[in-house]
Amino acid sequence: MNEQSNVDRRLFIRRAASLAAVAALMMAAPATGSALAHAAILDSPLERQVFQRSAEESAEVKVAGTAPADATLVEAKAGLGAGLRGKAVDWTVVAHGGQIKEGRFSGSLKLETGGWYTLNVRFRKSADDATALAEATVEKVGVGDGFVTAGQSNSVNYGNPRQKSAETLSVYFDGKRFTPADQYEREAKAMIEFSRQQLGWPVDWFVAGTCYCPPQGKTDWKEGMASVLKAQKTLWDKGIAHRGPDTNDLVGSPDYRHDGIHFGPRGLLVHAERWYTILSAHYGWASPVTQAAK
Repeated sequence: MNEQSNVDRRLFIRRAASLAAVAALMMAAPATGSALAHAAILDSPLERQVFQRSAEESAEVKVAGTAPADATLVEAKAGLGAGLRGKAVDWTVVAHGGQIKEGRFSGSLKLETGGWYTLNVRFRKSADDATALAEATVEKVGVGDGFVTAGQSNSVNYGNPRQKSAETLSVYFDGKRFTPADQYEREAKAMIEFSRQQLGWPVDWFVAGTCYCPPQGKTDWKEGMASVLKAQKTLWDKGIAHRGPDTNDLVGSPDYRHDGIHFGPRGLLVHAERWYTILSAHYGWASPVTQAAK
């Protein structure tokens, strides 16, 4: 397995929260006032935050927060531990002049794909004064791939046992009836188009071919499943979303569905492998799966 691809794989995030919750966290700012007149507080980046890399294998990492009252210059540097992918950056000016106003500052530092980076930020009175008024540090910052999951409860860690990443370069952040096919397609299309409009770029969406739900005393469940599958296929055929894996066949034992709906230990493993197969084929990753689960 290619080590670079392995690091890439470990850097992507499985996010299971709503976009609104993520935005609320990212935009939160500490209160300002006389008590913070000489404080240095970073709002961005956050600990273990991963910034989406570009096609050029880099990202503009936002560096923002509260600056000491006399600061007119903000500098940042990024260090890397031994054996980690990326490129260390020495002290670089990230904010000055109009970028520092009323005790607040905002700038950015360009970092190559990799991590975890240790980001140090220091504040100075001027370029001629080497004395640091204050310093702040974020121990773990990454540049890689961000994924948002939505839909079934299986997509937000309702399997059994609950999953926890064993990778040191992977993080995840936490947030009753079928829809007719045309409504499913219409609303999914609206959500996808809205996300692309708000983000400002054609973010990839993958829709899995899955809708399994046990009957629970209902007589129309098979018809409902067929309706959802039809809508999912329409999204693929129209190019609105890429095709994700099929998982409706993972039934028949608690090992696949521990409560008849949510994945069990074997179901979780097969589900993850199928998703990685889809993503690695689409993005050209080297697959680490050496033995597929049955």
